[in-house]
Amino acid sequence: ATLIATQNGTNPFRILRITLAPGGLSVSSVQTLLANSPLMGDPTLGVVANGRFYFNGNAQWDLFDEDGKISDPLKLSEAVVLSVPLKVAVPLR
Repeated sequence: ATLIATQNGTNPFRILRITLAPGGLSVSSVQTLLANSPLMGDPTLGVVANGRFYFNGNAQWDLFDEDGKISDPLKLSEAVVLSVPLKVAVPLR
């Protein structure tokens, strides 16, 4: 089984492919699909479709207070939907 993860709260932000070992109880490998992109401000929530992982590239969580209300609506920016291919490129030899 394979998991695709958005990793925010880190520096840099990343999109990861996590491959589970047989049985699914441990990780056999982790691959970074995207990291440190200038377009990616706070990645979260995504979906796999047509061989790509589409995700919200800028969740803007820091603009919400503890009650889930927007602290300053004027600071909100437009949604950023990004994607990365899920196929692994095979290097030429």
